[in-house]
Amino acid sequence: MHGNVLVVDDQPLPRRALANELRDGGFTVQEAADGAEGWSHFCQHKPDLVITDLVMPASDGLQLLGRIRSQSDVPVILFSAYGTVQSTAAAFKAGAQDFLCAEELSEEGIVERVSQVLSSVHNHLESSPIYRHFVGQSPSIKRLRSQLAALAPLASPVLVFGQAGTGRDSAVRTLHELGFTTGGLFTRVEPSTPIPDLSSAFPAALYLDGFERFPSETRDRWLHRLGDVERRGYGKTRRIFISSTWSPLRWRDEPAFASSPGHSLLNSAVGLPSMATYRKDIPEIAAVLCARISSRLGRKFRLSTAALRLVAEHEWRGQARQIAQLIERAIHFSSGQLVRRETLELMIHESADSLSRYRTLHQENQQDLLTQTLRQCGGNISLTARRLNRSRGAVYRMLSKYRIPLERGN
Repeated sequence: MHGNVLVVDDQPLPRRALANELRDGGFTVQEAADGAEGWSHFCQHKPDLVITDLVMPASDGLQLLGRIRSQSDVPVILFSAYGTVQSTAAAFKAGAQDFLCAEELSEEGIVERVSQVLSSVHNHLESSPIYRHFVGQSPSIKRLRSQLAALAPLASPVLVFGQAGTGRDSAVRTLHELGFTTGGLFTRVEPSTPIPDLSSAFPAALYLDGFERFPSETRDRWLHRLGDVERRGYGKTRRIFISSTWSPLRWRDEPAFASSPGHSLLNSAVGLPSMATYRKDIPEIAAVLCARISSRLGRKFRLSTAALRLVAEHEWRGQARQIAQLIERAIHFSSGQLVRRETLELMIHESADSLSRYRTLHQENQQDLLTQTLRQCGGNISLTARRLNRSRGAVYRMLSKYRIPLERGN
């Protein structure tokens, strides 16, 4: 396993020797001469692991460890030439992953020790429900996993927002699985679903899916219910999760969100990143999706090296859900245990053709509906707009787009 390591030591010769040994072991290494410089490097380079001397004149290792722990769970290894039982206990109490005597740093096993620590952290992440749903090492994905982990144990409602296909359902499921409602009833409520009876107080989760599509009156009633929950105290009723394609900036313009429950909901909002922010993780995501889908289908498949290269090179216009759909279709038309590049490539081309045909058909249907409604309304734009649930301006733009002449204006 390789990674980015920060080495902090005020003694230049031992520091460079350790840094060179780690570089020879395949790691990328930054060096710092004290805790203050180490903190600056930590903020700038975001290392995967920190090795720091305990005793340094300007800012010592415990101070650096404290600053790191205030913002990150990155593993930290402390070392000292004057290791005692007390210093070892202080290091572990402050959150260090390991404490070494200075002599141990010069042993050949330091590269292996660092690899073991990183591997342990990586394996712990992979076994967690959050990592299973949100794979990758890009900053946006790491930040999302950290936010979900922090929100999960709370009892307050959560707003999950993001573009279609970014994993809002997975985020809500993760919060439910890791929170106090796990094992309880998980109920999805959609725009057409009547508001259920919330008189029962046993722990369970309500998921309001696509909140922006709820009628405004229904949204107001749900926010009123959230106000009741807030007054009674969170944790004494069902936990409520809300998903939306609208961002908090959009919701702030809604009058209902000026209320106390609306403010509380926006304070606990978590955004799902778009694929553009984690493009380097796409091959890893595709490999995990392939394994997950093939297991569900009762087959054992993996993407070939060439197929993974195609996934990395392709200009995806959707989100991760689009990749999952194409991989699942490719699995259905694959033999053996490999999904090959040519099979996946064919699915991508078919999808692009299907999307083009869908857009053409959609435009034809929209044009026919506009023409028919306009005729039924006698050319009255205001009446046409009401029947189509559009604004007058939108109807005029559609008339211009499809070059539909008006028999009489209004």
